Amino acid sequence: CSLFLYDSQNQSPGQHIASSGVVSTPRIESLLQTGTYYVRVAHWSSSATGAYRLVLKTQSSAIPITQLIQDNFDVRNDWEVYKFTLNSPGYVELLQIRPQVSTPLINLNITLRDEAGGYVFSGPDAAFLNPGTYFITVNSATNAPNTGDFSLKLFTPDNATAVKDGTISGRIDVPNDSDHFRFVVPGNAPKTVRFRISGSVNLRPVLMNESGQSPTRFDPSQSHDREVSLNPGVYFLYLFGYNSSGVGSYGNYTLNLSGLLPAAPEISIQQPAGTGLIDGKSSRKFETVVVGSSKGISRTFTIRNTGGKALSGIKVSIRGKDSGNFRFKSRPATTLAPGKQTTFRVQFKPVTKGKKAAWLHVTSNDADENPFDIRVTGKAVRK
Repeated sequence: CSLFLYDSQNQSPGQHIASSGVVSTPRIESLLQTGTYYVRVAHWSSSATGAYRLVLKTQSSAIPITQLIQDNFDVRNDWEVYKFTLNSPGYVELLQIRPQVSTPLINLNITLRDEAGGYVFSGPDAAFLNPGTYFITVNSATNAPNTGDFSLKLFTPDNATAVKDGTISGRIDVPNDSDHFRFVVPGNAPKTVRFRISGSVNLRPVLMNESGQSPTRFDPSQSHDREVSLNPGVYFLYLFGYNSSGVGSYGNYTLNLSGLLPAAPEISIQQPAGTGLIDGKSSRKFETVVVGSSKGISRTFTIRNTGGKALSGIKVSIRGKDSGNFRFKSRPATTLAPGKQTTFRVQFKPVTKGKKAAWLHVTSNDADENPFDIRVTGKAVRK
């Protein structure tokens, strides 16, 4: 049988805008504008009778995804549409993986298009994409095996796992699977970053910058130990389970990165959490408080060690002519390992009316922000 697609202006035989041809499982894929359309199903044999199923899939019915697609095609020429939204520009890769170790890959036709229907790529592939909404159309191919379970994995700058100096453990669940990491090389000068990977899985690491360019090449191996000079910027590391022979292509691994953090302690203070303060320039204003109030107003400050060595000798104090109107409700830890944080709480509880101002001093072994000074202000009124 055949399928014929018509728009609202042309519904006569021979005026169709798309057709499938005469096949046992016809299919039409077409880019359409907003409007009303008609589909005609026709058979070309006097003996061609029986039941059929007509399935319509559009962008508006696309299934939202973030990373993993797990689905099933039970008949040849089955079809599905998925969509994802990219918030950050970057390198995007679509990979077909086995649903399970014992499950073979089925033959799929895969196409990625943008929201306007513009073609991006076909098949498992990769491209640099700008922010926007994208659609993945998948249908079972004509050549067997073309039915059964299938899995697709989408890698974008948005769903990469953020990593920094340190060790993480992971697992490649099936052959041809991969894990996706994101890290930042800080500063204004190149840094030597060391990659150490070990485990039971045969991995092929792929390192790329935000533009999809690879500064080095790794060969497949169960063990990697390499130093790479990288310019400041954002990088993505893919760990692929290599499947040349099927042996050792899935299993557990350990990834260790070093060289991203400065080789010294580095203090960072935030208030509220996530909002960084600048030594000697930042200030925090407390709400107006009634003199003699039993509660006062409190704020929590967070100290983080963003350096590569222990931040020690941490002490806090309050100085200035109005220092008596502020006090500590809690104090921070005295030592922080790299990447760790602690908090302290300051209360504004004035004893006299008027505008008040003081300085918080945070001392430590930080090389250039010792002490770290933060101005605090508040206003006191009488009932």
